[in-house]
Amino acid sequence: MIGAGHEALVRRLRETGRLQRTHGDELYKATMWIWVGEPGDFAATGLAEWFVPGRGVSEESEYDVYLVKVPVEGREPGFERGAASLQRVDAFRRIAGRETRVEVSERLPSDAYKNGASLYPR
Repeated sequence: MIGAGHEALVRRLRETGRLQRTHGDELYKATMWIWVGEPGDFAATGLAEWFVPGRGVSEESEYDVYLVKVPVEGREPGFERGAASLQRVDAFRRIAGRETRVEVSERLPSDAYKNGASLYPR
């Protein structure tokens, strides 16, 4: 999850549909909250419903957010809860280096992450 103040990054991610090597550090810095789990568990979090078209905000707020979905194969060291900052930034760089596909939600209200999903701070 990234804050609405990162419109330029959101625009580039949408244009390419993939993380590019140059996005790693920027996405790391922009990320506020992370969810890690199996694809089947993602639907159970309630986060998937925020990717449905039409869920975006009608009136923008500085507190709005974007959800960025980055599927990775297997466990990715550095994304586990409590990982050190250097491990975390290395993980973002690794997945960006693979040019992993991404999906970005519409601009959402801040309550998109107040649904009890097991998110943790970057």
